[in-house]
Amino acid sequence: MINSLKYVTMLVETGFTQEQSEETINIIFDAMDKNFATKSDIKILREDTKSSFREFRLEMDSRFEKFRAEMDSRFDKVHAEMDARFDKVHAEMDSRFDKVDNEFRLLRQEMKTGFQLHFYKTVISLGLIVTFADKIKAMIFN
Repeated sequence: MINSLKYVTMLVETGFTQEQSEETINIIFDAMDKNFATKSDIKILREDTKSSFREFRLEMDSRFEKFRAEMDSRFDKVHAEMDARFDKVHAEMDSRFDKVDNEFRLLRQEMKTGFQLHFYKTVISLGLIVTFADKIKAMIFN
């Protein structure tokens, strides 16, 4: 509590009349009472502010969790789409590699058949040459 008598006395000592001093202190105290916060007012404001911050934090936590869930869902969707695309490309590549493998298999078979045919022709040619060489040798030397 403020000691108004002390302040009235101080104003009287500086040259104010008793009536001026009392009226001045009354005006000042009235202004203070209507415009200044008391300890109780500050305590209430502090509690209200704490409560508001708690509510704000809970709201932000909720909004962040909702945002996180939305992002997780979107990433899961993109991940699934990418998996499907990679699976499709993988299947296409497997198919193309299978085609190339088959082409190489056919080419090897053709080459093997060609080499065998060439080998047989060479053997027959060599056989003919040997046969004719023997006959020519017999004709020359007989």
